[in-house]
Amino acid sequence: MAKISPFIHFNGTCADALELYQKAFDAELIYKAHYSDTKDPQYQIESKKDWIYHAQIKIAETTIMMCDDNEGATGKGSKSRTSEMSLCLWFDSTDEAKLAYEALREGATEIVPFSTPKENYCFVYFADKFGVRFWLLGGER
Repeated sequence: MAKISPFIHFNGTCADALELYQKAFDAELIYKAHYSDTKDPQYQIESKKDWIYHAQIKIAETTIMMCDDNEGATGKGSKSRTSEMSLCLWFDSTDEAKLAYEALREGATEIVPFSTPKENYCFVYFADKFGVRFWLLGGER
């Protein structure tokens, strides 16, 4: 059976997002490389040398892949998005969900406000300061 891993594209803010997600979700850094680390000449752009070429973090049992798009190397890049994706994380408790939300809420746009626990769980839906959409749920499944 194949496994699915979300792949999130950023426009020069991947390193900041990577640091924030490691903090908010206690994510394990699996891999990180910058554009300057690759030998491929199409990625050797001086102004983007510190951009993330590829990164992987592990949140619970899921690997999330991330990068900064380089329009010259990857085509149209992130400016041509025509669909949206959200990451949904279900925590064991409402307290864990609240802690993650508190870490991510600065600069975020709330779409559905943080709910009070209903039927033994709570949730919030928002776009973080990088535009990545999250559903955070906590409590019984």
